[in-house]
Amino acid sequence: TKLVATANPEMALYRAASKEDFIADMMSGIASTQPERDCNFIWVEDPEQLIKLTDNIIEMSRAGALPINNMVAIDTETSTKIAVNGWPATAYHPENNLATVQVCWAPGQAMTIPFIRDDSAFNNDKNIAVARNQLKRILDEVAVCGHNYRYDECYFNVKLGLRTEK
Repeated sequence: TKLVATANPEMALYRAASKEDFIADMMSGIASTQPERDCNFIWVEDPEQLIKLTDNIIEMSRAGALPINNMVAIDTETSTKIAVNGWPATAYHPENNLATVQVCWAPGQAMTIPFIRDDSAFNNDKNIAVARNQLKRILDEVAVCGHNYRYDECYFNVKLGLRTEK
C-alpha cells in the first residue's frame, strides 16, 4: 500500500507562503501515485486567466472532448467556523464563507479559484462577479459532478447567487 501524506487544502487559504507548498504537495502526491500522468494544477491568479480556462473547458465540452463522460468535477472549500445547532462547524451555515472552488476537467487537469486570501485577485466584489459569471457559464453549459455537491450548491446559491439545474 502506498500512502501519500498531503496537507489540508485549508492551510493554503490563509497564509500566502503556503500556496506554493500546497501546490507542490498536490503535485508530489499525484506524481507518486500516478507517475505517468501529466499534471497541470492551476492556482488561478487573475480574472483573465479564469476566463481563458473557462473558455477552454466549454470548448472541450462542446466538442465532446472532456475525457470523463464529457463532464467536469466541481468542489468547494469553505471557511466553516460556525457550528450549527450542535452540528460540527462543517455543517452549512450562510455566515460561513466560500474559500475556494476547484474545477477538474480531466485527470490531472484542475484549477483552484481562491476567494478569501488577502493576496487573491478574487477577494473583491468586481472580481468575485467575474468568477461568478465564469462558474455560471460552466454550470450552464457543461455537465457537472461533485462530491457532497448538495453542500457546495448551498454556497453557490447563497454566496454567488448561482442555481444549478443539472
